[in-house]
Amino acid sequence: VDVSIIDGVVGIERFSFDNFNENQDFEDALYHYHDVHGEFPDMALVDKLYRTRENLRIAKNLGVKVCGPKLGRQPKYPDEASERKAKKEAREAENARGEIERNFALMKLKHGLGLVRAKTVETITTTVFTAMITANIDAVLRVFSLPFVLYVRYEGQILKIEYNDSI
Repeated sequence: VDVSIIDGVVGIERFSFDNFNENQDFEDALYHYHDVHGEFPDMALVDKLYRTRENLRIAKNLGVKVCGPKLGRQPKYPDEASERKAKKEAREAENARGEIERNFALMKLKHGLGLVRAKTVETITTTVFTAMITANIDAVLRVFSLPFVLYVRYEGQILKIEYNDSI
């Protein structure tokens, strides 16, 4: 699963049962953002996997700043002022990038993504998409802070979704 977060909403960029390297989807993700918002993002918060020379070139050509550690070997005697600035930028980028990690943790702990016991492609897909949908519903409802219970019937099974802002 390759996901992105735009305005707090988790979106699936790519879902596949075949092996794939997510860093090859970087350009497609930028163009998807452009299709949805009409412009490219100012900044992309990515992990080390996405920081390839090709992805950095693509981002530079599109005017997108890519945050994270620089490629290659670190200088032996770095300039103190620039090092402090780089560390501060890296820390801020990591804090912002942590949103995706927090969402995955939430989906695993609260929305059942950590307990996938399904065996077929269809049931696994349904479980993953259900976790994503309920996480997005949870994010929207946090704005309103109203408790509710929702029952969904799907192929003979009943899914109970409870929301309480104090949980």
